[in-house]
Amino acid sequence: MDTRDDGRKTLADLLDVMAALRTPDTGCPWDLEQTFATIAPYTIEEAYEVADAIERGDLVDQPGHHRAGLVVAGQRLDHERAALHVLGAARQERVQDR
Repeated sequence: MDTRDDGRKTLADLLDVMAALRTPDTGCPWDLEQTFATIAPYTIEEAYEVADAIERGDLVDQPGHHRAGLVVAGQRLDHERAALHVLGAARQERVQDR
C-alpha cells in the first residue's frame, strides 16, 4: 500500500482493500455476499445525507469514508461483473470454434 506524504492512504489502497475483502475463499463473508441490490439502501441513505449537508451548507464536516466505501464497493462489483462477462464471452467463443 502506498501512503501519501501526510500518512493517509490513497484511493488505490482502498481499491486494493475492497478487492481483498471480495476475494473468494479468503475474503470477508459479509462483503462476499454483497450485490448492487444489497448495497442500494446504503447508497440511498448516503445520498440523503449528502443532500442534507448541502442544504445546511455543511459539506466540509461531512465524513466521506462511507460514500467512498460505497463507490469503491460498486466499482468492485462492476469490475467482477465485467470480468465474468468477458470470461463468459471467451468460453462461448471457444465453444463456437469447436
